[in-house]
Amino acid sequence: MRKRRVIAAGIACAALAAGAAACSSSPQAPPTARQVAGMVAASGFTDCGPHPAGGVTDSGTAILDGFRVGIDTFPGTAQLTAWEQAAADLGVVPWHQGSTWVVYKAVTQAGGGCQ
Repeated sequence: MRKRRVIAAGIACAALAAGAAACSSSPQAPPTARQVAGMVAASGFTDCGPHPAGGVTDSGTAILDGFRVGIDTFPGTAQLTAWEQAAADLGVVPWHQGSTWVVYKAVTQAGGGCQ
């Protein structure tokens, strides 16, 4: 999992640098779910908005490698860690993740959009 986070951080850093933003270790606002979809090359993005009760600042669904995925972003690592613990209890495993975002294979592949 550490390797995925380092790669994801590098992708996020490169994406920020391409937008002329400084890339450093200082805290930054998390990316939007749409930005994360672009970072992992997902298509067909649907914006699902925030879910404050779960600590999610933005969310969405998309298609990645032929699978429907969920995308959630968080204000910090504490919220992401709490999500990981709750998701593990439900059998949800992160597919890609950064320090404040996660992409996971949707539990239900049928249908589309936000559920």
